[in-house]
Amino acid sequence: MGSKELLWFIPPGVLPYWQAWRRSLFWIIGSTVIVSAGVGVWQALQQKEYLCEVEFVPPSLEFLSAYPPRLVPAEPADMERFYSYLQSPALWQAVVDSFHLIEHYGISSTDYISLQRKLQAELAWRTKSRITKNSSLYFYVTDPDPDYAYKICRFILDKVREQVNIFTQENKLKLFNTPEDSLIDKKIHEITSRLSYLRKTYNIITIIHTDAGRVNLGIGRDNIKPEAMSYYDEAIALEKELYHWIDLKSKLRAYKAERSQFLSIHSEKLWLIIPPARPLLPTYPRPLRWMIISAVVTFSLLSAMSIYASHMRLLRSKQATPEIELFEKVS
Repeated sequence: MGSKELLWFIPPGVLPYWQAWRRSLFWIIGSTVIVSAGVGVWQALQQKEYLCEVEFVPPSLEFLSAYPPRLVPAEPADMERFYSYLQSPALWQAVVDSFHLIEHYGISSTDYISLQRKLQAELAWRTKSRITKNSSLYFYVTDPDPDYAYKICRFILDKVREQVNIFTQENKLKLFNTPEDSLIDKKIHEITSRLSYLRKTYNIITIIHTDAGRVNLGIGRDNIKPEAMSYYDEAIALEKELYHWIDLKSKLRAYKAERSQFLSIHSEKLWLIIPPARPLLPTYPRPLRWMIISAVVTFSLLSAMSIYASHMRLLRSKQATPEIELFEKVS
């Protein structure tokens, strides 16, 4: 179909704009090619950036520190806690110190406040973290060096694992509200020494009913001493306290044994959806993408300007026509 046949399908009101656009098409295409080529050259001269991304689901800290421990996906409160940690100044200060990012990014300033502002701006541009719609945590790091991006992501992920272990370790003893093993052994030794002295000195017989949690004491009939009965209440209290500490120690040992077995089976307590991997191709710059975007934007903008200019010419011509007709009638 030729251009003349195509004119039959164009409405009369649109035909002037179509013709004006056709007349400007050569300049529109030429300008689009020039702009697109310029954007492509500018992108090619930009520094390459490599992206390493990580997505994971943390565990529920409540269930992980419970007895027996269980691996359950994190609740919203735990998600907010881990998300806050990913944005915490302590974490990023550790990253900056471990990887010498100030020297790596080439940031220099004699003013400490200015140095911190530049560093924060650089990190804000190169790192992002968020809670996804699928209830997982996502973060990424970009860097001119692919090894740096990969190692920083691994470092952050290891720090998250440390936080899980630290929280579990802190709540482990809170579960039973007990001190350390050494203090328990010391307390048991003190009580045992005192009871041993009372038994030998005053011939006190101890009968412990473990099922009922009851302690019965008796006084031996041989070599009875008058002051033996005065230590009767003390002996009962010490026996009950000794039973309590021994039972607590056995529970703590069972807890540690079960937790040790649990951690040996579940060494990884994070569900890694996107594990960190060394990037092979740069994510920025992308000359082809930006050339296409600039070409579409330039072509659309120049076409709109051409149609607008044609529209303004038509308005001026319509405004001048009545004056010419009126002049012809008067003359």
